Amino acid sequence: MTLSFPSELPGGLAKLEERLKQDLSWLELPAKSWVPEQCVENRTVRDVVIIGGGMAGLAASGMLSRYGVQNHVVYDRAPAGQEGPWVTYARMETLRSPKTLTGPCLGLPA
Repeated sequence: MTLSFPSELPGGLAKLEERLKQDLSWLELPAKSWVPEQCVENRTVRDVVIIGGGMAGLAASGMLSRYGVQNHVVYDRAPAGQEGPWVTYARMETLRSPKTLTGPCLGLPA
């Protein structure tokens, strides 16, 4: 039995990206915004503010977008270009998370 990897298949990554695009279209994702925009003194009011641009903050932002809450922002105290854990905290040589942990893929295998 020979194993095939996506990059070895006809179309490779481009084919997977097209499949993901189709899956998202069928699921109507990202959802259209359903929360009306509000302004106070000519300033837009955010529906959600996420403090921390690490893995959890970015996953929360992705889920909000998925469900149609577009008027949100993610703040991170790190300087531009150093946001998230990858530059400052994530120094592991190997991934030690359980293989069953899906992470921020939002349940979309493609």
